[in-house]
Amino acid sequence: MGADLTRTDLVLTWVGAGGVIAYTVYIHGQRSRSPLEARTLFLLYALGTLFLARGFYWLYDGPWLETLRFVPTTLLPLAATLFVEGLRRRHASPALKTFVAAGTLLFFGWNLLGLVLVQRGPFFRAFSVFALLTLAWLGWMLLARRRADLSPMENRFTDALTAVVACSLLLFATDFGLRPDWLPFRLGSLGGLLFVYACVRLSDAGDAGMRVLREFLGIGLRAVLVTASLLWLTREPSLEYGLALLAISTGFVLLFTIMGRLRALRIEQRDTSFSRWFLHADTSSLESFVESLRSLAVAEQHLILHGRDLDGYEEAPIVAQFDTEHPVWTVSALRSKVASQGGDLAGAEQLVELLESHQMSHAALLSERPVMLVLLHLPEVAGTSNPLLEIAVIQKCARLLHSRGTAHA
Repeated sequence: MGADLTRTDLVLTWVGAGGVIAYTVYIHGQRSRSPLEARTLFLLYALGTLFLARGFYWLYDGPWLETLRFVPTTLLPLAATLFVEGLRRRHASPALKTFVAAGTLLFFGWNLLGLVLVQRGPFFRAFSVFALLTLAWLGWMLLARRRADLSPMENRFTDALTAVVACSLLLFATDFGLRPDWLPFRLGSLGGLLFVYACVRLSDAGDAGMRVLREFLGIGLRAVLVTASLLWLTREPSLEYGLALLAISTGFVLLFTIMGRLRALRIEQRDTSFSRWFLHADTSSLESFVESLRSLAVAEQHLILHGRDLDGYEEAPIVAQFDTEHPVWTVSALRSKVASQGGDLAGAEQLVELLESHQMSHAALLSERPVMLVLLHLPEVAGTSNPLLEIAVIQKCARLLHSRGTAHA
């Protein structure tokens, strides 16, 4: 049974590490350089390093790993205090600051000096009291905060996060030996995943209080269904086995939910990146606007064809291919049109030849007189975003700029 419980702790620890690392990587890819972001990253660094070090400790169990896994652990109360200060936009009380700073220095030094190796019991018990008191104090600070210091949306998010902190505190307590006899493994990793989930899922919530309840109920229901299915397949009646499966199932459901949400946020970020580019694009002339395409993600691989680039091609049939219904053509759609033998095929065939010869996938008309085409290389399937709409906007803006330039001339 000891081996089984060690495996349960190991799986939960690595699942927790996966969730924390995924969120940390996402933040580094979308840096805003805000003070709260820096404090959040410090907390994530401490959590992620703790889970990784503890995961290796469970695998190899060496004296140096014993000391290493307590290094980020001793920094967690300090990291949590800084995070709560940033969340409240107010400094913590001098009493809490002194308590946390003194405790962090004491236990960090105690661990590095190696006293934990010869007197692990006293160190662990003392640090457990320090860490749990700090987390409880921080929870009370969130509950008793001045709501006027924050916006309504920030207050809703903080309310939801306070509920998560309370739940996480109970789960982290199991890491310090405060758990009933029928729960022989640690659940602190689930507490870390809940914190990450709240930050990822509820940062833009309009009704965070109700949403956190609905989301947690949904996660719990999915975890119970997975556990029930596994119990039915294995037909293992042990209570400890069932609890271990429930804990692991909850961890994986949380991890996959976090990963799915981060993926959705990256797609949203990609969509909004076009708006930011369009806002800063140079629209003083068609030429300057075309030059701005170099900094657009969707046009990373593009080619502008005009003038002598189109020698040997009939421009009129090419221009006739583009209308309101087809501001942008893909090479696959053009091939289908040619194969169907419908309409004016001369322009479609020439566009196919242009796209294939330059190994591009999309074409749009930027101006008619003189003819200017933009060719792009984009995947045919681009997730939930639609690059065709972005290209169509570029095409329309370019044609308006060309018309304005012609009128001024």
